[in-house]
Amino acid sequence: MNAWSRVMEQPASLAARYALLEQWKADANPQAELLEAQLAYRLIPPSARSSAAAWELKRTINRLIKAHGVEWAGRVAELVTRYEFCRGLVAEVDLPGERFFELLPELLTLAPIQHVDLKSPYGPIEEILASPMLAKLSSLHLDGAQSACGDRGAIALARNPNATHLVEVSMWDCDITRAGVEALGASAYLRFAKHVGLERNPCNPTPRVIDDGDGNWHAFRPPLAEELEEKYGLRPWLAMPQGYPPTWPPHRDELALIHDHVFDHQLLALETLALEVDRLASGDEAEQVAALAKRARLLNELNTAGLLTGQPDVSRRVGGHKTLRSYHDACLQMSSYHCSAARARLVGSDAPQKPTDGHVSLDWFRIPSSYQPAGVAAHEWLALCERNLIDPMPESNGVRFVRLEGQICMLFYRVEGASGPKLWRAKLDQDGEVAPNKELTARAQQFAKDVLEEMDMPKSLEREKYETQKEREDRASLERLYVATGQYEPAQMFAKLIEWMIEAIEQRNPPDGPFEPIEFALQYKRRKGALRFAPVPGKPARRYVELSIKTESELSTSSAMFYTGTNAEIAQYLRRPTLAAELIEMADDGIVSLARNELA
Repeated sequence: MNAWSRVMEQPASLAARYALLEQWKADANPQAELLEAQLAYRLIPPSARSSAAAWELKRTINRLIKAHGVEWAGRVAELVTRYEFCRGLVAEVDLPGERFFELLPELLTLAPIQHVDLKSPYGPIEEILASPMLAKLSSLHLDGAQSACGDRGAIALARNPNATHLVEVSMWDCDITRAGVEALGASAYLRFAKHVGLERNPCNPTPRVIDDGDGNWHAFRPPLAEELEEKYGLRPWLAMPQGYPPTWPPHRDELALIHDHVFDHQLLALETLALEVDRLASGDEAEQVAALAKRARLLNELNTAGLLTGQPDVSRRVGGHKTLRSYHDACLQMSSYHCSAARARLVGSDAPQKPTDGHVSLDWFRIPSSYQPAGVAAHEWLALCERNLIDPMPESNGVRFVRLEGQICMLFYRVEGASGPKLWRAKLDQDGEVAPNKELTARAQQFAKDVLEEMDMPKSLEREKYETQKEREDRASLERLYVATGQYEPAQMFAKLIEWMIEAIEQRNPPDGPFEPIEFALQYKRRKGALRFAPVPGKPARRYVELSIKTESELSTSSAMFYTGTNAEIAQYLRRPTLAAELIEMADDGIVSLARNELA
C-alpha cells in the first residue's frame, strides 16, 4: 500500500501522515510544506499558541492555504461551500443535508474526509443519522437543525450501529428533549464518543467549561450527566472536561487522531527498555521476575506506538534500533504463521487479527532457541506446540510436559500483559521421562498418562469407526475454518458458501416454521463477514439472504440483502451459476463503502 492509499484507508492515523510527508518530500511535492507545517503546529501545546513561534507557523499555514488551497483541494472545492485542511489535506467540509447522499460518496474518493457539517436545507435528517455512511466519518455537526432533527433524529443516531466511529457529534439547537438525550446516553454505539455537544436544547447534559468574564475558567458537569452515567455506565462525553480549559473541547481532528507515530526520542527510550528486558530475562530469578513486569510494559508501549503491526513503514522507522527491529521482524514471521495452513489445521481457531493477539510470544521467533524435530516444518511444529498449550489453557507462568513426535517435550509459557499466557519456547526433556508438573493436579497427571498409553495401544474397530467419523467432521470444520479465515480463492469460497446455504435451507423442516438465523462466517480481503439466511420479521413464510462485510477493525459493517422469498425460491435463486461472481462484486462494493480508518 503506497503512502497516499494508506492515508485514504486510515485518515486518522498520524503514522500514515508522516509516511506521506516522507514520500512527498522525496517527490518534491509542494504540498509537503503545508503538511509539515500543520503537523508541527499541532505539537505546540494549546497554552503556548500565543507565542511568537506559534504565530509565525500559523501565518505560514494561512499563506500556503491562501495561495494554493483551491488547487490542492481540487474537485472538492467545486462540490462544497466550505472546506478545511487538517494535517495537510482536506478533512472537513460543509454539505447541505439534502445533498449528503449525492456528494459524500464522491468526496470520500477525493480526499480523506473525516468531518462533515450539515447545513440547511437539511433534507432527510433521520435517514442521514441512520445511514451506514456515518461509518466513514469521525465527526458530524448539524447545529441549528431545530425541528428537522428533534428527538427522532437523536434516536435514529443512537440506534445506528455505524455511529461507532464518531468521536464527536454536535447537535446544538436541535429541539432534543429528555427522550432524545436518554437514547443518546443509552446508545452502545456512542459509548466511545469523546464529545457530544447538546447546547441550546431543551435538555442538555453536556459537561462544559465556563468563563466567568474575568479570565477564570471553570469546568462544569450537569447533574443529568451523572444521572445518565449511573444508569448507562461510563461515557467519555459525559465526563468532566480535562486539559487546557480555554480550548475545551479540543478540535475535532485532535479528538479523532490515532497516535501511532513515534518520534526519535521515543524510539530511543523504547530501545533502551527493550534492551533492559532482555538483560533481565537472562539474569537470576529475581531479575527474571522484574523482566516479566517490564516486558508487559514494553509490549503495551510498542503496541500503542503502532510498532507491532508488521507494516513496511515500521521497518524504516526502527531500522537503526536493533532490538526494536527484532520485534518487527518477529511480527512478520508471526503473521506468516497465523495465516499458515498448518495452524488452521492443527489449532483450528480463527487467525488472530494482529501478530500479538495469539497464544505465541514474539520471542518464539525473536530469540530462536526452541527445539524442533528433524523433518518437521517450522509452522507444523509450532502449531502442534500451540495446540498442546491451549488444551487446557494455563492461567499463569509455567512448563508443560507433553509427548510430541515421539519425544517428551517441555513447553514454556508465561504471562505477557493482559492477554494471558503465551508459548515462548519448546525444549526436549533430555531424560525422556515426564517430570513432575506443579500446574497439574494428580488427577490431571493420571489422565495425561492414560492418554499417552492409549495412543500406544492397537486401534479397536470402534476406535477406527470413531476416527473415520471424526476425520469427516474435522474435514468439514476445516473447510469452514478456511472460509472463515480467507484461505480459499474468492470464487471457490463463495461457491462453498452457496453450497452450504442451499443444504441448510433445504434441511429446514417444516420449511415455513420459526427458526434461528443461519449464518456462515467468511473472510474476504482481510475483512470478516457472513452469508446469512433469516426469517423476515412479521412474515413467517418469507425469508431473506444477505451478505455482510466488516471493516478490518470490525467496528462497522456493510450489509446487503440481495434476495427475499420462500425457502424454495431462495434455494432456486442461490443455484444461479453467476451468483458467486455477483457476491464477489457485492463484497467489493461493501469494502469500498467501508473505506475508512479503524479506531479499535
